[in-house]
Amino acid sequence: MGSMKVRVIVAVCALWLLVAVVWGSQTVLAGNLQGNPVAAGVALRMALVQTVPWIPATLAVIALAARYPVTRQSWRRSLWIHLLAFAVLVYLENVLVVLGYWINRGQLDSIGMLLRGGARWALLRVHVAALVYLALVLLI
Repeated sequence: MGSMKVRVIVAVCALWLLVAVVWGSQTVLAGNLQGNPVAAGVALRMALVQTVPWIPATLAVIALAARYPVTRQSWRRSLWIHLLAFAVLVYLENVLVVLGYWINRGQLDSIGMLLRGGARWALLRVHVAALVYLALVLLI
């Protein structure tokens, strides 16, 4: 693996871990301000459940954007690939979020519930996923 690939992986991991720390800190601050304190460890763990699944998804988007750039010449072919990839990645990312919540609470449910939960979360958060995906494709 080239040093450029390692740097990208490290940068993506660092970025999403930073987002988790900021998210967890925001949760602690908001809880304290609202008179409903949240322990820092709990807030960070919940933020990590939400952000860590974005690491493989982000790396996949970067690889796809490099392989199928959206240019004047290639946008028609690339657009369909990115739309399909977006749907698959946002679903899988949210299946991992649901699984993370289950693991965190120490109780696993059925595969069917996991798949339905992933779909529900993906629909609830599709707008955020679209912004992240679009930003990544435009940056690559």
